[in-house]
Amino acid sequence: MKMLLSAFIVLCMITASAQVPGYKGRHMALHVETAISPALNGDYLSDDADHLSTANTVGINTRLIIAADYTVSKSVSLGFSGQYLPTMIPYAYYAVELPENPSEIEYAGYLGDVDIDAYFGSAFIKLYSFGRSGAIAPVGKYHKIEIAYGYAKASTGGYVEVNEPHDSPHGRPDIALDAFEDLNYEYAEGILAVMYSYGKETVYFDRLIGNINMQIGAVLWEYLGNLKGNFGTTEYEFQSDLIGRIGGAYFLNLTLGIGYFVF
Repeated sequence: MKMLLSAFIVLCMITASAQVPGYKGRHMALHVETAISPALNGDYLSDDADHLSTANTVGINTRLIIAADYTVSKSVSLGFSGQYLPTMIPYAYYAVELPENPSEIEYAGYLGDVDIDAYFGSAFIKLYSFGRSGAIAPVGKYHKIEIAYGYAKASTGGYVEVNEPHDSPHGRPDIALDAFEDLNYEYAEGILAVMYSYGKETVYFDRLIGNINMQIGAVLWEYLGNLKGNFGTTEYEFQSDLIGRIGGAYFLNLTLGIGYFVF
């Protein structure tokens, strides 16, 4: 994130002295946006016969985005953003193998919802159709290409089943854990995402900016190294589920936002 910010500051310094096109002499804008995407939970909830999870079969992911962009030509704006994505893995079962002990119980397991908090920093370029349709940056229809990098944390969700032993991966009873954190699972790898958006910006009162776009994206986690599992396949499955949920949240979004010209 520091590298993205440094590159953006250098770019602004290089272009500040030139007569850069903008909206009535204004080039720098700040934006607050919300990206909305569907959360499909049917596969996770198929074993939740009593409907104990806090999740619905179809839910909504909402991603908060705070961004800044700077107009560098009649058809180009460059910028960066910070993004926060809360999502969840509903009604999940994960376990760890216990040290050798005299009892027949070999595993400790967590059954319940898992909350995920993901944080990203991104850099992007907006391309306006100045040559074809007369849209002059930063107003009008645009194409946006973005790359984001971040990390995610997981924690105990809204529902946990602790009343009875669960079936372990080997079909034997386990000790029921009342907190996801007791598993000592983690996702230590960085997460890379790429996105493309098509949208439109409209200026009101010469200062306020309305923004709407449709976005598609993909998480490129497999290129960032091997997932690390400390207790066999179950932690790997958690890591795969975590990436799957984040990837699903970035896959297809409707983004709505407002902005303000700073100068």
